[in-house]
Amino acid sequence: MQNYKKKQCNAIRHDNYCYLCQCKTKHQDRITVFVSPHCIMDITPDNEQIRQAMQLRAEQYCAAGEHCRSEVREKLRQWGCPDGMLADVVTQLAADGFIDELRYCRQFCDAKIRLHAWGRLKISSQLRVKQIDSATIAEALDGMDTEQYNSVLLSTAQKKAKTLHDDDLAKRKAKLGNYLASHGYEIGEIKSVINHIYNTL
Repeated sequence: MQNYKKKQCNAIRHDNYCYLCQCKTKHQDRITVFVSPHCIMDITPDNEQIRQAMQLRAEQYCAAGEHCRSEVREKLRQWGCPDGMLADVVTQLAADGFIDELRYCRQFCDAKIRLHAWGRLKISSQLRVKQIDSATIAEALDGMDTEQYNSVLLSTAQKKAKTLHDDDLAKRKAKLGNYLASHGYEIGEIKSVINHIYNTL
């Protein structure tokens, strides 16, 4: 059976993989690892070793799915990345193409429109929460599929309209308007789709 040495380590770990020495390890807790005797790397890392390990793990995280800078920074903090190292790691990830906030915004817009029927206002608001700059958000929204957006808006409004049974037409319109507003659609879009729906009934 393989023998393992018990050592203190600040290595960045995921499951049973050590991102510092890049060998298979067994872990007891966050600071104690059982390191294979065949691992020839000094298990007490210096700053550059920690940075490289953080870089590697972050690259794998970004390769698995689109993430913006703020999401990556939060994940690095969870992994124990020193605050003074965060900016360097994130900057390098962006330079290497692992982070692209415009690409992230475009994918975010597409997913929220198709899967959740969100409007421009809600999409924009959520992207600002993620600390993405206004110019990038605007460019992503300008480049979205307008035909798909309008189709989702109409379909969402029609489905909701079928559930409204007030005798008063004004009340039905108000409820539909409030519903669409909660999804983040703009006033002009809401008025237009409501007029379309109730003028074709």
